[in-house]
Amino acid sequence: MSDRHANYEQKFTRIATVLDMIAEEHLTQARSMTGLTELVGRAADGQGRLTSILERLAGRQDKLDQVIERLAIKRPETEDKLSVAMERLDIKGAETRAKLNRLIELMDRHLREGDKQ
Repeated sequence: MSDRHANYEQKFTRIATVLDMIAEEHLTQARSMTGLTELVGRAADGQGRLTSILERLAGRQDKLDQVIERLAIKRPETEDKLSVAMERLDIKGAETRAKLNRLIELMDRHLREGDKQ
């Protein structure tokens, strides 16, 4: 019976070893699951922040689109005003050149007449 008893002890020892290994594996898996759960939580937080940022960017893009649209609507009017101003400037420039040319002619004549005397 002592051989049988030794046999049982070896089997119990092996069973205990296997149960310890299983328990350690369960503990390792539980720790891994906890780490994974924390990682998923952080990823969800990051996704939430990213979504918030994207929503703010979309709002700003909408405002920018509205400004661009208003500028596009005003562009023809602004171009027309600029054209009118440029035409007026051309006319004023021509008038100024004509006055300067007359002044130059007057001064030239005055100088020539002064040289004759």
